[in-house]
Amino acid sequence: DGSVVCWNTATVILPLFKAYSNVVFTRAVWCATEAPFAFLGSSEGLLFSFENGSEDCLNEICSCPKPIHLLKIIPAAHRIVIISGENYLSQYHLPPSISKYNQVKLPAGDPPLFTTIRSDTLAYSISDTIYVSNFQNEETQILRTKNQQKISSLNWNSATAQLFATTSDGYLYIWKTTMKGLVSKLGWE
Repeated sequence: DGSVVCWNTATVILPLFKAYSNVVFTRAVWCATEAPFAFLGSSEGLLFSFENGSEDCLNEICSCPKPIHLLKIIPAAHRIVIISGENYLSQYHLPPSISKYNQVKLPAGDPPLFTTIRSDTLAYSISDTIYVSNFQNEETQILRTKNQQKISSLNWNSATAQLFATTSDGYLYIWKTTMKGLVSKLGWE
């Protein structure tokens, strides 16, 4: 219904602050800051910032192609990543100065599946391809299934350093990361 409420569960469970809007929010991601701060995505593709203590708690940042599929904070790159519409990937700088970094059109297909690999790296899949994107150094590595098998799930296991993907026809793919070089460049086997 457009309500935003934050609770502090470290003490008595009472709402810290509230905000109201006539917009229906379908996605939210909270920034780990001293004063609670969040990005909120609406069903109509609108992106809002929410900041506790400001006069206008809710501020519209932009209009993205609808719907918004994903909101993800990339702490190491100090950005938020938004996937919206027919696979548009947009990046915005985090506060104090929220501004657009870039927007690119990803390959066509179903909305991507995502998993977080590191604080600067996400893996996402579209159809039979996995893109491992480092948002800090702007490098992307590509992994593919055999015989154009469509990926149906994607998961990263940090304990084993393995990326798991299942396909719609019942196969399981496992890639193990190899850290190479002086700067620990990500590689796969």
